[in-house]
Amino acid sequence: MLFAAFDIRKSLEREMATENEQKAMSLDEKPVIWSKQKRELETMIIEERLKSVGVVQWIENGALIQKESWNSRDLQDTPLLKHKPWVNEHGSCHLNLIIPYLGDDQHTREFIFCWSKRILEVIAKSKTEVRQYSLSFFRKEGGTKDTHFAMIRAGREEVLKGLSQYPTDEDFVRSLPGKYLSSAVAEF
Repeated sequence: MLFAAFDIRKSLEREMATENEQKAMSLDEKPVIWSKQKRELETMIIEERLKSVGVVQWIENGALIQKESWNSRDLQDTPLLKHKPWVNEHGSCHLNLIIPYLGDDQHTREFIFCWSKRILEVIAKSKTEVRQYSLSFFRKEGGTKDTHFAMIRAGREEVLKGLSQYPTDEDFVRSLPGKYLSSAVAEF
């Protein structure tokens, strides 16, 4: 009799587990879609945080606005935004950054790693609700030609974890899950 009760109990547990599994699978979580106003607000927050570390859009750089055409040789020691931060409807953010010409590939790599860490830190520690970030680094060659050097992607938790565990810029970038580095700057 005890064995029969145990078998019935196991059978009921399996049925309940199957039923719960089916219910869980039928609950389709719809991704949150941010309104245009929400995206604009988050863009403003990110822009303000970037300004706090000296990163602005190129059209806000008085010296470049006065030039008929410019390239990365005209930049100093801070990257510039190619355009406003792009916050998409699902709450992730992408930045296209123009970097200056530097002495060699080693300096370019160090610059990208340093600014990746600085930018991701200032955004991740801000009040923005954006949780996923991607940064693309370009060198503006002139006209419409750009050379793509790197793309770094990470979520807020990954950034905060990396900041607490990896003191060097290179180790921090290495710890991030998503990165593309052109062959010129790919060595770790």
